Amino acid sequence: MQIREKLKRRVIELIHGFPYDEAVEKEFYRGCIVNYIDDSEFIARWTLLTNPNWDISNEIVQISTNDGCEENIHYVPKDCLEIIGLPITIGRVMKVLSGTTGEGGNFYKYIYSPNDSEIQMLYYENGQITLNTIICFWKLTKENGQECIDDDQKDETIEKIYNLIK
Repeated sequence: MQIREKLKRRVIELIHGFPYDEAVEKEFYRGCIVNYIDDSEFIARWTLLTNPNWDISNEIVQISTNDGCEENIHYVPKDCLEIIGLPITIGRVMKVLSGTTGEGGNFYKYIYSPNDSEIQMLYYENGQITLNTIICFWKLTKENGQECIDDDQKDETIEKIYNLIK
């Protein structure tokens, strides 16, 4: 498994407080990314535009998706969908990093500086506060104005964040 996949899985686990297989099921709603797989062959990757609608048997799901070109409605067996989860944004990363940690009255906390696109560490040790450690840079927006996700970040950024939360 590559580091990006590990980061996605770990963020989803930490946000929901469950092992990945349970946690990712909680993300199966509007905005979720899914892979459609039929007969063990990858067919398509979709983003859900609305919450899924289940039929009476809970085996077939109606989903409204955008496959990059146009909006479509699909009726697919649930076992043909691989739930990838919601995109990993800076908000989700900072939610995972929001806790403070430390011993004996000392702590550190991660903060995000949107002006500089930096994730920094704030230290409090022996009564002194220090903010000078830049952990990494997270690109906020694409040229078209859309919010950047983990797929838009440099490998170095993904690796540094994963090492903080693994």
